[in-house]
Order: sequence, then structure tokens, then C-alpha cells
Amino acid sequence: MKKTSNKKVEVWKKIKFNLGFDIKNEFHISNFGNVKTYNKQNNGSLLKGSMQEGYRILKLRFYKERDPLVQKKITALVKKLTFLRNDIKKSSNAILKLKKNDPKKQELKKHIAEQEIQLAATRLKYDTLNSQENKKRSFEKSLLIHRLVAEYFCKKPLKDQNFVIHLDHNKLNNDSENLRWATSKEVATNSNLNPTVIQARKDRASSRTGVYSKLNYKQVVAIKKKLLKGKSLRELAAEYGVSDMQIYRIKTGENWSNVII
Repeated sequence: MKKTSNKKVEVWKKIKFNLGFDIKNEFHISNFGNVKTYNKQNNGSLLKGSMQEGYRILKLRFYKERDPLVQKKITALVKKLTFLRNDIKKSSNAILKLKKNDPKKQELKKHIAEQEIQLAATRLKYDTLNSQENKKRSFEKSLLIHRLVAEYFCKKPLKDQNFVIHLDHNKLNNDSENLRWATSKEVATNSNLNPTVIQARKDRASSRTGVYSKLNYKQVVAIKKKLLKGKSLRELAAEYGVSDMQIYRIKTGENWSNVII
């Protein structure tokens, strides 16, 4: 009788960006929280991404196709750059073949100097045009890995379930079975069960100095509402005269968990 394996299989799904234009790379997300990119040069390279407030995040930059007229100008500049470089190289090689006192040497040196001036001017035109065009056609997108996994592998969210929680409180464990869509109240409840948060409360309770001394209830309510609207930790810290970490602890429920929005 054959034994069946209970080992979980890694499943991959293509990420849909809906940018309004085609992109050269394909990006795939797995139920384990891994991300791969595919293009003509590789057949699936793993992307590590970066970190933001303890979460893994993927920061991508996409480019629209160039405007045909701009592309025509850029192509012409590239051809001119190639011609000038080849011409300078050809003239330099010709000098090496001439005798020391050959009058053609001076003519060639003068020609090279003129071509180098044109080369510098053309390169400046190319760099300026290319830089301006790249800014116009570039598009940045930041994606939290745990939200991506939830979107593609977790049960679809119900009304007001706009957040994704880690059931084991480990922000780096992005396995689909460890994630769940949640409301703001469910986020607060989950945070209250976090061993780190529980220990932090115990530490504060034994401390003589209160951590809430700089903020009152109304301010915390306002801060939590602004966080939900997307205001950054740094902006709120500056507005209320506290540290980024103080705002972060309010956001995660480590501080002021009794205030529920």
C-alpha cells in the first residue's frame, strides 16, 4: 500500500497589476509568501524585497513604452554617439600608423578634438532627453507581501475586513495558512494576544514613568483615524511631538489598545 505525503505543495499565481499598459516582466506570488520574476533573461528569479515596519515589501518600478517621436530622437542620438566613437577610434589608430613627422598627424588630432567636442555635446543631449523621458513614463508600485498572499490565496474579505493579520504574530511568516483578513477591531484583538505586546504591557506596568504621559485619549483617537487614512508615522510624530516608535506602537496596538476605531 502506497504512503501518501502530507507535505504542503507550493502553489504559484501570476500577479495582475492592471497598470493600463503592458510590462516586460511577469511576477508570481506563492502560497508560501515567495515572489518570482520572469523575463527573457531568466526563468524565475526569487525576489527578496525589502523591509518596512517589520513587514516584507516589494518595491517595483515599471516603464510605459516611449512615445514614437521621442524614441526616434533617442535612436538618432544613439547612432550619432556610435558613429563619433568609432570615428575617434579609427582616427586614433590611423595616427599610430603614421610616421613621427607626418603632417597628417596634426590634421587627425584636430579632427579627433572636434569629434570629442561633438561626442560630449551629443552625450549630454542623450542623457538629458533619456532622463526626462524616463521620469515621465516611470511608475512605482509598493506591495506588501502578506497582503499579496492574502489576495491570491486566502478567503475573500467580508465587509470592513480591510486588514491582514498574522495569526502567529510573526510578520515574516507569510504562509497563506498564517494569514487572515480582518476588521480594525479584529486587528486590535489579535494584537492584544501578541506575546510581545503582553510583555511590553507588563514592563510598562512595573515602570515608574508612564508611557502615555505625552498623549491623551482624544489625541490617540485622532492619531488612529489618521493612520487609517494613510498618514505616515513620521508625519504624525512631528504633528504630536512624539517619536516615530510611539506612533508605531499605537498603530500596532502595543500602546493604547483600549482605543478602538
